[in-house]
Amino acid sequence: MSTRTASAAASTRGSPAPANPSDPHPSEQEHHDGRRRRSHPSYLPRRFASRRCRAHGLRTDQRTVGPQGPHDHARDPSRAERRGRPRRPRRRTTRCRPAAEARRGAQGARRTGLRGGAGLRHPRGSRTRTLTPASSSRSTAPPAPLTVPLHPINQEHHVSRAHRIAGPRLLTSTAVLLVGGLTLSACAGAAGGSDGSGATAESIVVGTSTTLNNLNPLESQYSTTVFASYDSLVRLGDDPAVPEARLATEWTNPDDSTWVFTLREGVTFHDGSDFTAEDVVFTLDETVAGSYSAAPLLENLTWEATDDYTVTITTAEPDPLVLTKMSQVYIVPSDAWAELGAEAFSSEVIGTGSYTASDFVAGSGITFTAFDGFWGDAPATPTIDYRVYADPTSLASAIEAGELDVAHQMGVPAIETLSGNTDVTVFGEWSGNQNFFQLNTQKAPFDNVEVREAANLAIDVDGLIEALTAGQGVKEDGQLPMPGIFGHTDEITRPDYDPEAARALLEKNDAVGAEVTIMGLSAYSTLYEAIGAQLEAAGFAVTIDAVETTVWLQAFGNGTDADIFYRGMSYVGTRDADRPFSFVSTTARPMVVDPEWDALYAATKTAIDPAVREGLLVEASQYLADQSYILWTYGAPTVGATGANVSGVDFSTGIAIVLDTIVKSE
Repeated sequence: MSTRTASAAASTRGSPAPANPSDPHPSEQEHHDGRRRRSHPSYLPRRFASRRCRAHGLRTDQRTVGPQGPHDHARDPSRAERRGRPRRPRRRTTRCRPAAEARRGAQGARRTGLRGGAGLRHPRGSRTRTLTPASSSRSTAPPAPLTVPLHPINQEHHVSRAHRIAGPRLLTSTAVLLVGGLTLSACAGAAGGSDGSGATAESIVVGTSTTLNNLNPLESQYSTTVFASYDSLVRLGDDPAVPEARLATEWTNPDDSTWVFTLREGVTFHDGSDFTAEDVVFTLDETVAGSYSAAPLLENLTWEATDDYTVTITTAEPDPLVLTKMSQVYIVPSDAWAELGAEAFSSEVIGTGSYTASDFVAGSGITFTAFDGFWGDAPATPTIDYRVYADPTSLASAIEAGELDVAHQMGVPAIETLSGNTDVTVFGEWSGNQNFFQLNTQKAPFDNVEVREAANLAIDVDGLIEALTAGQGVKEDGQLPMPGIFGHTDEITRPDYDPEAARALLEKNDAVGAEVTIMGLSAYSTLYEAIGAQLEAAGFAVTIDAVETTVWLQAFGNGTDADIFYRGMSYVGTRDADRPFSFVSTTARPMVVDPEWDALYAATKTAIDPAVREGLLVEASQYLADQSYILWTYGAPTVGATGANVSGVDFSTGIAIVLDTIVKSE
């Protein structure tokens, strides 16, 4: 995968933004569409990186490295195609600096494990500045802990952290944090700076760096377009245990394998046709027949329309995730689909949602207009001009220039970029993305549980969060379910950072100097390098294998010999621990082969009673923690912004944003 981030100006209609890689997860084809990496710290621009290093007493080196970063046109697929040259996957292997070389470097950089550009092997090419790890010597003395100011992390995923730079007072301020000299206040409720009184604007402009190339709702389980123009039977909100009724008004379980959905009457599609059970059955049939993105979710399910407004779904065995699955299938009109064909739905919308759509230009934007026949409350703003920007940098520039009312998916650097704008409020919050590094237990050294424990003791996650996310990341606190995810518990915590204890465990197991490779998408190289430096400080010998998307996807599905694998994970469309659990022992060559884990996980998949199932999920999490199968790091933040007098924005929904509640006071 290219690490290029286009530095173009804000996109306009007819000037599509470049496409991004597809999601490897079978149940969410939109997730790894480049959105997550845009907010990742590996996308720090040079100005931001150098200031950040100076703030922590570090330095950055400018040196010639390989094609990489936002200004690398050699790896721009559109330019490569124009030159007629096919793109080939590229592998970039980085060796963390050996002890002798590390001792020659600046002493202060060891305190954070980050150094600018030194000791890396890259192909020759463009000139850029990167944050890379400094290795420690092989002495038994542990490195000094981080001394940069660390601040508390709000553990509620639905609570915003708003950077109030100027403008009207925030709704409900509950805490004030300091991040790199910027004031951020945590506030409850939707983001915004308006009190909601007085006249409101008839239209607003929303910009995003999330790609928009296809409007077909069966090809996207989670996007702004499907949220605006289509509906599912239910929708998952802040409380994953209480779905919101949408096209279904109620649902019952006559037995553990049967779900009966009562549909909402009086609903019409945008073309004026009536919504009935026939449309639900048709959509489910078409999803499977066309192998659309939600098709894997529907395995082992059957369905039928028992009358015009009742659909019965039967599972092959008890399935507690039926509601989660139904929340990811968006209903299309059976007659219109049969008449127009799937291709027509790629460029126009005919749904039951609160907005119709027009003026769609793939990769550039679309106009949403409130649907007069919507079954629910009318949207707060009648017209929304939704624009797609090529990258987070141009998006931040657009809202800074006053061209946007809302900027969605900007990335961490925007916190500093927009610090001088008196009309912008920046929000940073966790919205469902986490790093999820797996340890390969099928080979030395991580076939030894104490060596796995040593790896976790060596990671200073507070330092990573502070240095790489402007303090806005959320800890993977010893369990895969993050705070706010069904199955999370406060009873499990990650081991305390203790490099001295990590070294002792390595010495006990004759594993000092054990060679380990970290493999992952090249977009996150800075993260790998920081982790690698911390592991080296404890006594590991680390190699970083940052690869392109095609290579990573093969490893994701077929397995890899890497010792630490960046799997990456998002709770797109679901707020349940089943999502990360499903990847622990997957692939043709799983990194964990453990019958006891398999039995614990299998039990969680058939428990219908929520209280019983929650207990089973916690038990499974405790087992993973005891076995140290995961290298715990953090969940990355989502960064968004609103202009003056804009309210009703919720950035906690990640790559999709709900438009219905956004309003601008005039």
